[in-house]
Amino acid sequence: MSLLELSGVRICYGNAVAVKALDLHVDEGEFVALIGHNGVGKSSTVKAIAGVVKPTSGSIKFEGNDILGQQPGAILRRGIAVVPEGRRIFTRLTVGENLTVGGTVRSDRVEVKKSSAEMMARFPVLGKYADRMAGLLSGGEQQQLAIARALMSKPRLLLLDEPSLGLAPQIVEQVFDLLEELRKQGSSILLVEQNAAQAIRAADRYYLMRTGGVIESEAAGGDQAKADQVESAYLHFGKA
Repeated sequence: MSLLELSGVRICYGNAVAVKALDLHVDEGEFVALIGHNGVGKSSTVKAIAGVVKPTSGSIKFEGNDILGQQPGAILRRGIAVVPEGRRIFTRLTVGENLTVGGTVRSDRVEVKKSSAEMMARFPVLGKYADRMAGLLSGGEQQQLAIARALMSKPRLLLLDEPSLGLAPQIVEQVFDLLEELRKQGSSILLVEQNAAQAIRAADRYYLMRTGGVIESEAAGGDQAKADQVESAYLHFGKA
């Protein structure tokens, strides 16, 4: 049984179809990438999994249970944590307060405090700036905070929406190094990303999405040649 399974998911905004009929699954401990250029329905897929939008048809199952139509808070408590596009940290809260917010779905306050200390150790820059307003962090530092905040809920599945967006190439490498570390530690990850080459190199398996549906799904496993081929053939703007 897959940890996450989408079957025939269709997402519409009024008369506009964002996702036609999407099938996708993520197994326990697997790092899966959903790639494609802007506008193909990747972020709508994230929102559907997270409970922000409700698909018009299809099913979304997590650990074998139907979660379609559940509220975002309920889905978070089930074990799906989202690192949203644009990070969306609380800029007027401190780094430490942002981490505390990430742990609010857990009832044991002592354990939440312990997890916050663990995140600051894992992400040294967060420990260094624990009392700094999060809005004063650089883009790369904010992305680390967004990931750490999501991990505070102890998720079964980490869902990331365009974590490389707007970051310098060197910082993008750092983000992907972090995701590789999480994968090695056994985390289950679904990465939604425009950066096809980076995503394919990092993931165990990838789905290529184009105009509302998946057109290709293959093992990845660090295949640089495959990454370059996919990026060249499918992901240039103007080929939607």
